[in-house]
Amino acid sequence: MSKPPQSAGPRFEFRLYRVLTSLLLSVALSGCQSAYPCQLRGVIRSEKDGKPLAGVELNISLTSDILDSSTVFPLMTGPDGFFHVDLRVSDRAFHPHRQASWSLTLSKKGFREMVVDLGQFKEPQGSGTTTIVVAAFLREND
Repeated sequence: MSKPPQSAGPRFEFRLYRVLTSLLLSVALSGCQSAYPCQLRGVIRSEKDGKPLAGVELNISLTSDILDSSTVFPLMTGPDGFFHVDLRVSDRAFHPHRQASWSLTLSKKGFREMVVDLGQFKEPQGSGTTTIVVAAFLREND
């Protein structure tokens, strides 16, 4: 007669339980989310003479739950009027019922505030970086 299989013992079962629980928690917490690399860049100029505007403040309309938390807004244009930021945008931004409309608010003392409507974007199909280029002209206050 053969003996019934013996358990590896309560200690082994406890370790296996802890490993499986950790694995399940990490899968559940990570969900199926992904983030897409996105680059936002451009130049802001004066409408009056076309010269680059330094120190223009840029704010993006997307919320922090959609953007990577390491992204710092507001941005400021450099001395040459250029700005550049690399973003990671959550796939939640492309959800059909929550598809975000992107816009930039540009402001500088002595100039009219401007909102640049970037529209809605479809979810990227690949893993490459999506680049959004903005060129805007600010009008001086009257």
